[in-house]
Amino acid sequence: SRRGGKNGKPSFDTVVSNLESIINDSSLDNLHLAIRCNIDSRNIARVPELISFLSSMNWQKRVELYFVPVHSWGNQTNTDIRLSIEEFAGQEILWFEQMIGAGFTPSLLPGKKAGVCRVVSSDKVVVGHNGEIHRCTESPLTKNFWEYDLKSMTRKEVVGLNQSQFDKLGQVGELPLFDKKNTWPWVEAVERGQYPCSECEFLPCCGGACPLAWMNGDMPCPSYKFNLKQRLELFPRINEPSNNQIQRIGFKQKYSPLGL
Repeated sequence: SRRGGKNGKPSFDTVVSNLESIINDSSLDNLHLAIRCNIDSRNIARVPELISFLSSMNWQKRVELYFVPVHSWGNQTNTDIRLSIEEFAGQEILWFEQMIGAGFTPSLLPGKKAGVCRVVSSDKVVVGHNGEIHRCTESPLTKNFWEYDLKSMTRKEVVGLNQSQFDKLGQVGELPLFDKKNTWPWVEAVERGQYPCSECEFLPCCGGACPLAWMNGDMPCPSYKFNLKQRLELFPRINEPSNNQIQRIGFKQKYSPLGL
């Protein structure tokens, strides 16, 4: 594990031990467990090893395993370790094949996305570690966002509050209302054709992914845009696809995935 503990030591064995305790506790059988692995050039070669290890633990039916490419975050561009989305998508298919062969049920098919993110919403916020209210999840730990956040708005505009509401944030029991005019007009920008999302057939599934990334010149398109055909070819190989997977493609539970 690259995520160390407070003592600076590796945390992989600790995480595995905790997961094993949870999985062996029958009273927690209804608890959903997911393992997310962030992928970049430093660990991409070891993904098959991780899949094999988790398979050896016999966690296939208990744990959801998925992979996400590392992207820019805050002040860190990560350009030296980031993978192209095309490279990630190509490797992802190989991981899916290994996972299915080992008995995992990877999530192959995208579903509809009701909203893009909190920046676009008028009723969702991110609460920082000091109790401060933000719109973007990258904002709390990235100081320059406070001063020069989306479209060079002021910090008060970024959080979407008018002056009166902003002043009430420190008052216990006050739940501020949100001023819609201060949310970033992402939907309108897409409708105007300002971003290529307006012509993409996957727009209903990802919603544009990340408005901030597009604004910064990055392409945050999901991997399924580049490997959906291969995903569909893998789908019938899953012995017991979850109801969620079947519903994502508009089928009722009584239909077999082999009907694809």
